[in-house]
Amino acid sequence: NTQHTTLSMPVRKLFEFLAEQGLIQRCSLKELEHTRLGVEGGWWVRRMSPEEPKYPAMSGEPMTMLAPLKHELQSFAQHNIKPLVVFDGFFTKDRRDDSRAGKLNMAWELHYKGRGAEADALFKQTDRFISQQFIPNVMKYLNESGVDNLRAPYTCWAQLGHFSSTGLVNAVLGDLELLIFGVSRVVLNIDFEKDMVEWVDYNAILHRFALTPDQFLDTCLLAGFTLCTTYPGLLQDGVHFSFKRAIDMVREHRSGHAAILYQHSLQHRRSYMDTFLRARALVKHHIIMLPNGACEPLHKETCPSDIHNVISNRLPNELYFLISQGVISPQVVISLISGTIQDQAPFVDSVEYRQLILELTELRAKTIGLISTAMNQMFKTKIVSASKWFDNFSSETSLSHWSTLPRSILQRGARVTQKMISTELEKQKQAAVSLPLVMLMQGIVSSTSSTSELSSSAGADYPMIATPDELLFNIYYQALVMKEYLLTDNTVTVIGKVLEGVKPRFQEECMLVLELTKLAHITGNRMTTFGTPPSMAVEALPKGVILLTRVLSVLGMKFVPGAKWTGPVDWDIQAFHELTQGVHRSLRNLFEMALAGLVLRRRTALEPHEYGLVGSRLPFFQLPNTAMALVLKAFLVEGLTPAQLQKRFPECADIAGDLHNAYELWAEVMRMMTFLKDYDSIQPELLAVIENANSLMAAKRSLLGK
Repeated sequence: NTQHTTLSMPVRKLFEFLAEQGLIQRCSLKELEHTRLGVEGGWWVRRMSPEEPKYPAMSGEPMTMLAPLKHELQSFAQHNIKPLVVFDGFFTKDRRDDSRAGKLNMAWELHYKGRGAEADALFKQTDRFISQQFIPNVMKYLNESGVDNLRAPYTCWAQLGHFSSTGLVNAVLGDLELLIFGVSRVVLNIDFEKDMVEWVDYNAILHRFALTPDQFLDTCLLAGFTLCTTYPGLLQDGVHFSFKRAIDMVREHRSGHAAILYQHSLQHRRSYMDTFLRARALVKHHIIMLPNGACEPLHKETCPSDIHNVISNRLPNELYFLISQGVISPQVVISLISGTIQDQAPFVDSVEYRQLILELTELRAKTIGLISTAMNQMFKTKIVSASKWFDNFSSETSLSHWSTLPRSILQRGARVTQKMISTELEKQKQAAVSLPLVMLMQGIVSSTSSTSELSSSAGADYPMIATPDELLFNIYYQALVMKEYLLTDNTVTVIGKVLEGVKPRFQEECMLVLELTKLAHITGNRMTTFGTPPSMAVEALPKGVILLTRVLSVLGMKFVPGAKWTGPVDWDIQAFHELTQGVHRSLRNLFEMALAGLVLRRRTALEPHEYGLVGSRLPFFQLPNTAMALVLKAFLVEGLTPAQLQKRFPECADIAGDLHNAYELWAEVMRMMTFLKDYDSIQPELLAVIENANSLMAAKRSLLGK
């Protein structure tokens, strides 16, 4: 659930030093033809992040994110370069960007003053971390494009260093930190138009300065980078730094350890030695994955027995496998490993968002519990605490993830079997499973809840999960029990009955709206935001309009390929979208950890490649941006026709079609709200706003034509 608003730090002054020494070489692209090129995935994605300055004011997936990736892959193919893209796994080598909140507030202020270009420039400065959130999107695209990719167990630098040393790749495209892990040839830049490659030879550096690999490692650690701060003894006047001086210090004392010991300042020694030694062990004995899928430390013959104090306690092999294939994202497991969740400030901060973070505490704990309770005692009882930006991370809330989960979650085997699924497919005259939520709620549960098929009696010996469909349905079953749409005796709750009638194509959107409704965040009121721009004119919008922009913002739009958003943005709409993102992200984590928990409990017997197929079918993969809310606001308030809206929002490809979808979704929402009204499960005040919103939608329907 944590948004990582962070930036990595390169080896201090290394690039400038290598350039001065003439060690950054250039050659023709022909040198890379017919080679296997490793790629540092996170760096690669950041480097190609497109110019989309309004992204922080809209969220969702950047509209132009995949275009530069597609172009680069085409260029690789044209030059017969076969990439192997490696991303970070259960490891974050980033640090917080504490200046982000101030830049965001100033950008919004400039936007409402009509100084668009200045606002866009500041918005862009705040989105430098964003690409890391979309690594799953990139991996999905690479898989669809037939490009080899994986997540390393921890940092990709170590994995790519291993691939380089074993000859699996001929060179690696990435940053200079790769040299620390012994990559023999680091490609810093490829200019396809100019037929030019910039690269660095690791062995040439060692030869030029008569350094051993260990001495080069020590030099970089003393210089400082993401994993280790700069050694204070190298800072002249506490400020000025020279990489050559770091080399000389290591050569003089033969190691970084000896250089630190030699320093007369005890303060330097005591405060820095532990940092240095931990970072050194982290590099020397980082965990990597072997071709057979096993994970082990580098130089394992000399690996210290307490390396877990530097990296983490060993995780089950199943988690390393699932992360490597991109089946699950790393955030929840990182929280369990580190014992901390640090909630960063959203793009627009509000009282409601801060309340939501507290409301999600129980769900977060249960989500972590899905995997922790299937692991060893150390992880089962590990303390995990959440801290928040609004109290400067000074207070912590403990997440009791080890609390007892529903018994049906912990039982062994398939609760929903292939036989049940096949019976339901035959009943609905479908050839394949496409909508597990609807099939589960409308068919399987309702037809078997009174029988012993889905019984949760003690000691039941359920069969192993043997097919992708079985795994998918059992993940949904667990998630619905955890969210109390189903009870452990398979009784459908009132809120669950709402889902029974959901139109299949809107199953995710409807569940998301229901979750926001349960948390009382679907209203017709403006958000209570912090730092509201003084120049922002507060529009007197009807509550029905506000509610509609809330509800229908969960629906995506079609965009012109490669187009950037040039239309208006809205502070209040973005503030609500932060809530939607928080719930959406939590639901995705729940489904992913339900999958991981089933695998960890040895309930599954699928072929390795089938787990990826299941992962790609899990819901809540990507939340749309706020485009629908912005278009809908203009449609409802100004009464613009689709043709007029198309001129206002030229990046939208099919506004008429998207608005028709919005009307269909609204009909589903009205059906759900009417159902809740019949069960006295909705407040009269909210019902009045919903009815007003329904009248507004009906009044504007004629603008769409037929």
